[in-house]
Amino acid sequence: MRTYYFTDILIKNRYPQGISSLTMAEKINVLQQIQEIYGITPSEIQSVSVLSQNIKQILTTHPHFTSVLVLGEVTNFNKASSGHIYFDLKDEKSEIACTLFMSMQKNVDFDLDNGLQVLVKGEIATYEPRSRYQINIMQILPVGEGLSILKFKQLKEKLAKEGLFDESRKKRIPILPRKIGIMTSKNSAAFKDIVNVVDSRFPKMDIVIAPVIVQGKNASEDVIRGLNLLSKIDEVDTIILARGGGSAEELMVFNDEALVRAISASKKPLITGIGHEKDTTLADLVADLRASTPSTAAKAAVYDVKKLKDELTSLERHLERSYKTYLASRKVYKKDVEIKEKNREIAKYKVITIILISLIILISFIIIAWVSP
Repeated sequence: MRTYYFTDILIKNRYPQGISSLTMAEKINVLQQIQEIYGITPSEIQSVSVLSQNIKQILTTHPHFTSVLVLGEVTNFNKASSGHIYFDLKDEKSEIACTLFMSMQKNVDFDLDNGLQVLVKGEIATYEPRSRYQINIMQILPVGEGLSILKFKQLKEKLAKEGLFDESRKKRIPILPRKIGIMTSKNSAAFKDIVNVVDSRFPKMDIVIAPVIVQGKNASEDVIRGLNLLSKIDEVDTIILARGGGSAEELMVFNDEALVRAISASKKPLITGIGHEKDTTLADLVADLRASTPSTAAKAAVYDVKKLKDELTSLERHLERSYKTYLASRKVYKKDVEIKEKNREIAKYKVITIILISLIILISFIIIAWVSP
């Protein structure tokens, strides 16, 4: 047997279009029937609109909700065609909708996106027709990784204005360095990769290692110390600063301002091979050459001796051919000179002969004229 409640029968049978379609008299009649059957007085009953209004009244007037500070992660980020930004702010248990109106975006000096940790200041607002609430944001600040991104952007702009990243100030990498200086973590995969590449390309190349910390609080100071030590060794012509891949947080040491300035001030050319190809730090931008990985940095620092021998052999052959061509051309030239010299001699003899014959003829005429009566 199926049990029908009064409200089911009321809505489905007597009022198929729902309560919203009732006239005032019909609504009063419904309330009276509810009171008779369920014993609920009309004063206890609220319509959806009234409940929504009451919720809005509480949220928009209570001091706990008129100004809130909320920490969370951005998710469901969406910038509407209107220019307003909508997203949810979440933690490990809950989410709350947020709205950043276009008029409030002028104070945001970083790029919002999913995954950023932010601190928002705003007020709780409701959309009464749907009884939904949200935070209308008045101020938003990055924290954690988001703060790091903002600091990175600001420092990058500052150093770029000073000209530290200009190509014109970068030093040329020597083709045949006397010694290679390496700054990385001792016994790390990056160090082994560099040594293997150098050994395969130029087995007799000398390497000077300055073991440094490449992650953590004091890492930048340690790298600067290593750079200073290698800079004092006269025969070290090229320095490599390297480390393997890691998270953005682990690579933050290479965005340290003091380290970037130290690299810029280095009198010896420096190559960076930090992380993977997609990773770009401020140290990469200021370096004289940026390589995508430690292995690539080693290739850039040391010429392949086999390739060099092949190039020298080819050059030797070209020089030999050129020399033979030169000798052959000299012989031809010598012959040409000899022929021209002989021709000049013959021409000279011809001129002298003509002159002598002319003189003889002239003298003959004079004698004949003199002896004739």
